[in-house]
Amino acid sequence: MVSVTTEQSDNRYRVQSVERAIDILEHLGAASAPLTVTEIAEAMGGSKSGVFATLQTLVGRGLIRSSGTGTERRYGLGLALARLGDMALDQISFRELARPVLRALTERTGLTSRAATWGGDYAIMIDRVDGTGGVRFDLQMGAREPLHRSSVGKAMLTAMSDDRVREVLAGTSLAATTPHTLTTIDAVLDDVRRARGLGYAVDDEEDAMGIICIGAPVVDHRGDCVGAISVTRIKAGISPAEVDDIGRVVVDSAGELSRLLGSRP
Repeated sequence: MVSVTTEQSDNRYRVQSVERAIDILEHLGAASAPLTVTEIAEAMGGSKSGVFATLQTLVGRGLIRSSGTGTERRYGLGLALARLGDMALDQISFRELARPVLRALTERTGLTSRAATWGGDYAIMIDRVDGTGGVRFDLQMGAREPLHRSSVGKAMLTAMSDDRVREVLAGTSLAATTPHTLTTIDAVLDDVRRARGLGYAVDDEEDAMGIICIGAPVVDHRGDCVGAISVTRIKAGISPAEVDDIGRVVVDSAGELSRLLGSRP
């Protein structure tokens, strides 16, 4: 028996006038300057009278502002949207949004996944989903990990300019915990540059012997890096091609979490 898909079922409850209002808001947000009702109607493909009615409703609620008179009246986004945006941000929990993404990442890879956020000169672990194998890693919630020897730390550094990376690292201890730890600013910066090109960073036994981690940055609606996610596994038996394959999956998952935080492609 064929069931109705969720998308088909949900379409029954979509209100066309509301969707048109949202389309107008997004179009005005993407415009470089306020637009006339004619310009908006042409872009939306609707009638001028219908678009005008929607605009007046949104103006009345402060979601759109207008200036000028007659045919020269132009419309742009209203400040009420900024207030709503601030309220939305207050209600968003990075950890709550990250949890389903981490679950999906672990399901795809079978590996332990983690989310981290900024904590001064460290990456702070805020959530973890254990892998499906028998191996359990000692990855503590709330633990601080140095930026220079963790995949999440280096992933977050990729969002900075080279000068800023140097400045941050200059104020931290580049202490080694394994023979593979990068202990100079130039070495870490070279690795960060390589990570920028790949989209993901690798901790290749730099924090613990026999362990490899692969992380990617997460950005918010402003384009600012707010954290990173990663996966962890035993290094034995993994090839460079497998590292890259896993890295691509982590990048995809970080992109999904970024979109949940309001980032645009």
